[in-house]
Amino acid sequence: MRGLNTLSAAGATTIALGDSEFIEATQRVFIKGADSVVTATLTVKFAGVEVFSGPLPIENGTDMAQRWNQRLTQFMAMQRGQLTAVLGGTVAGARVDILVLNPGEDAPS
Repeated sequence: MRGLNTLSAAGATTIALGDSEFIEATQRVFIKGADSVVTATLTVKFAGVEVFSGPLPIENGTDMAQRWNQRLTQFMAMQRGQLTAVLGGTVAGARVDILVLNPGEDAPS
């Protein structure tokens, strides 16, 4: 299991994914996120294929992260590949969290 919690203060940016950048075949990926304004967007690609593109929901509060049951997307990697995540629009404190699970590990609730 690997996890990444990010906070981007302002502007469009490519999120640095660190250990979560390369995903192995059969690993499951969960992504959640929110921003304090309604105009922030997120585009996520895995192995060159878009797996999510859309607006981020408004966060519940400035000190609260979205719950995993409010995730934006999830997928299982069918091959090894690179994950990329890019924020766009008006970003004002966007939180994007990524969780990578190995086969047999329990999904978050």
